[in-house]
Amino acid sequence: MRRLALFVLLSCWMVTGCSDDKFMLTLALHSMDEVKQGMQRLSIQGEETEMLESYRLTSARDSAAYAFDQGELLYVYVFEVPMEAHDGIRKIEEQTALVDLVYSPVIYNANNVILIYMQRYGETTGKQPAIEKLASSLGWQVSKP
Repeated sequence: MRRLALFVLLSCWMVTGCSDDKFMLTLALHSMDEVKQGMQRLSIQGEETEMLESYRLTSARDSAAYAFDQGELLYVYVFEVPMEAHDGIRKIEEQTALVDLVYSPVIYNANNVILIYMQRYGETTGKQPAIEKLASSLGWQVSKP
């Protein structure tokens, strides 16, 4: 009887849970190559640059910084496991708490990856919609500070 109940439960999960692409995307562990491919696919072109000191994370397996024409920045961090990414967000919040920022950061995270899009305060340009699409395509959601 237990085997039958377990079989029915697993069958239901397989039929409903596995077919949900968004759910499966939230389980994926992303790589830097995936992020770069997504940027290319969405025509997000930036020049590699140095990260601001307050945004550097030594716990990230891989990281990259991109600068765009209007002074916007995009920081990408890849971690081994999702918990490290959550810890990374907290670390960035701590490191920037007392810093007088000239940027307005938006933080996206999905499992083992953090994406931070920074736009200068008071300026509006066309990159944020493209960054939103990149974030969505990888299953990311905006993190509310």
